[in-house]
Parts: sequence; C-alpha cells; structure tokens
Amino acid sequence: MKTVVLMLAAGSGSRMGLKQNKVFLSLGGKSVLQRSMEAFASIADEIIVVHRPGEEEPARAETEKVSFSGILRL
Repeated sequence: MKTVVLMLAAGSGSRMGLKQNKVFLSLGGKSVLQRSMEAFASIADEIIVVHRPGEEEPARAETEKVSFSGILRL
C-alpha cells in the first residue's frame, strides 16, 4: 500500500494578521511547512504540497530543506 500525504499550504495568514502565508512562518528556526513535512517524511511514499498561485518558489525552497526520499510534487 502507498501512503500519500496531501499538504494544504494555500493559506494567506490574514486571520493571524500576517502579510505572508503562515506555512512560511518560522517556528524555532524552521518553517511550518518544513516542520509539517518532517512529521510525515518517515511514513510517506509521496507528499503533495498544494500552494497558492505564485508561491511555488518559496514552497520549493522550504521543501528542499527536508530530507525526503519519496516523490514530492508541488
């Protein structure tokens, strides 16, 4: 059986009063997206990150910080 993780990273951060997507917010030196990916990296065969239009580059930059040997799609 294949385990696929769908990460919804298309928020805006507006309810938190942020000017950026909250998944890029740093918590203890790592972004929320990076921490989320690390939580699933050991059990997932594939991770799909759904991001807002125009945020592919920052999303890709954060995903590249995570050691993940499976399939990654943005």
